[in-house]
Amino acid sequence: MPDQLLLDVGGTEIKATRVTAAGRPVGPARHYPAKATESAATIVANFVSIITAAAAGDALAGVGLAFPGPFDYAGGVSLMRGLGKYDALYGMPLTPAIQHAAARTLPWLTHARFAYIHDIAAFGLGETRGGVARDCERFMCLAIGTGAGSAFVANRRLVTTGAGVPPHGWLYDTPFRAGIVDDYVSARGLTRLAKCHTGVAYSGAQLAALAAAGDEAARATFTAFGQVVAQAVAPFVKDFAPQALVLGGQIAKSFTYFGQPLTTALAAHHVACLVEPDFEAVVNAGIWARLNQN
Repeated sequence: MPDQLLLDVGGTEIKATRVTAAGRPVGPARHYPAKATESAATIVANFVSIITAAAAGDALAGVGLAFPGPFDYAGGVSLMRGLGKYDALYGMPLTPAIQHAAARTLPWLTHARFAYIHDIAAFGLGETRGGVARDCERFMCLAIGTGAGSAFVANRRLVTTGAGVPPHGWLYDTPFRAGIVDDYVSARGLTRLAKCHTGVAYSGAQLAALAAAGDEAARATFTAFGQVVAQAVAPFVKDFAPQALVLGGQIAKSFTYFGQPLTTALAAHHVACLVEPDFEAVVNAGIWARLNQN
């Protein structure tokens, strides 16, 4: 059967992975600039260019796209506006736009399947298929990067309602301390803590390098961050009662330094704290599952 294409669409770059019909990668992922701040025509043309490069002259059976929100995933319509990314696509049905722009160069694309999924929902769905939480029936996913992305899984399915589940499964905008969770459980939240503990607004990568070198102030920053994460997820852990909290994203790579207070807090509720070592592969597994409704 023909191959498929999985696109992890971010605000800065788009990761493209060609896979077989069974979801196995065909070569390494390729990275492309997102062009997310440009015109709608340029953004659509960029998608066509990426699909063309991945197809390499072959007809692909489908294209799965993981997009950040807000987005109408059933209709394939971006609802992002005022976020500095993909504003020009607001309200535009993306599938016909891509198919129309590629009509002369990729005529087979008219018959290809398209499917859209939230990027962190793909994380959650992918976990059920082969991630570190594959043996759990009920778990939370938390991706910490530029913000706090979340997904909730029960009976091995994504859930967006129910006890302990915020609207859409997104906890980022839940009121927390003097703002919302996203203000604190994020790269900028970590940088703010770094300023308090070290006097310098270090990035997460800089802070991790200092912590690895034994810098006590950097390590204290991470400990404080772990406490913040524990406090932010506490209401959801209490009400949703997951078997595990699964961490992913860039900041999760520093779990060695912030994990202890979080692990301790979760253990009090008999909840395991897991870190997904292959975040990109798990997200792709989720995109593939949505594309194939599997």
